[in-house]
Amino acid sequence: MEAEFLSGIAGAVISLAFSYVPGLKGAWDNLTSEIKRLVMAGLMAVVAVAVFGLSCAGLLESFIPGAQLACGQAGAIELIKAFISALVVNQAIYSVSP
Repeated sequence: MEAEFLSGIAGAVISLAFSYVPGLKGAWDNLTSEIKRLVMAGLMAVVAVAVFGLSCAGLLESFIPGAQLACGQAGAIELIKAFISALVVNQAIYSVSP
């Protein structure tokens, strides 16, 4: 699986969780839009760093079968692309969900 695809899925899942999970939705609705954007971007960054760390530790495929990400400069560049993809999907899903 490609990193952009996986990060897009993560972005969608996180966005839908904040839109529909009762405990999260209540707390989420009380935040300002600026804080919401920062939290979403922060969560996407945490996911990206975790994926890169798992890749470098050789554990990524054990968590996500078929996932591949090089541990090095090329992998870091792919991860930046995946991070941007996750942000785009996250915000698109959030804007259309109630």
